Amino acid sequence: RPRQAFRTMAVHLSDVPIKFPPLVKPTGVYFDDINKQLFVTRDGEPNIDLISITPYNESRIRLKYATSFESIKLSLNQKILAFHTDPLTLRIVNAPFETEESYAFTIKAPAHIINFYWTGDAELLLVTSLGFEWISVNASKHRCKAMKSIQTPVTFNCYMHEQRLLLTASGLQVNMFQVFSFKRGFSRIGRLDAESPSLSHKFVERDVILTSIYGNVSILVVRNPPRSAPLSAALPAGPAAAVTTAAAAAA
Repeated sequence: RPRQAFRTMAVHLSDVPIKFPPLVKPTGVYFDDINKQLFVTRDGEPNIDLISITPYNESRIRLKYATSFESIKLSLNQKILAFHTDPLTLRIVNAPFETEESYAFTIKAPAHIINFYWTGDAELLLVTSLGFEWISVNASKHRCKAMKSIQTPVTFNCYMHEQRLLLTASGLQVNMFQVFSFKRGFSRIGRLDAESPSLSHKFVERDVILTSIYGNVSILVVRNPPRSAPLSAALPAGPAAAVTTAAAAAA
């Protein structure tokens, strides 16, 4: 694509940065971008320190049993806790967490869990390496069931909670992006094949952002330098080195 087709943009960071208190010997730190919450865990302890940012608050969650985590998030109404401890199983526990037994949603190998997101108070989006499951959680009956299952290869994904949009990336160069909506039921928005800088280049998660710019949902492709290269040597010259956008029509 000719260079003039790209638009150069600038990103303005917040004037009031988020500050966290010092952490005392944590073994796991997990941030939930949707609820703006930080979870701090320690091996062998059932206690989880919970730091909420908006508004700022420090509290503690205690589970019935100590466990390790790959990821951990509270539901939107803060009444259900979900976490995955191995590549195949998402575990769920209702409040009060200290006395309740957990229940699970399990996927089949060779797929493995990449991430999960709460789309509602009792709805989960579970992203795996072979697609995703949109799950309904029945807290009173301690049950989970898939409302929608989609099989598609996933190397990495992005999620935009405000619009309930999921972007998946796949392909030999990881440059095939698909966008799905979960805002008013399920719908497939579309597919975009992003231009790769070279035949050997593969996009990674830090290169792609799903966001809204002046009310328009966009896919931002950031030209990051290779991690092994100096910044001055790795970035190409000119405006095409900054940020490129591609509109994704939101439902």
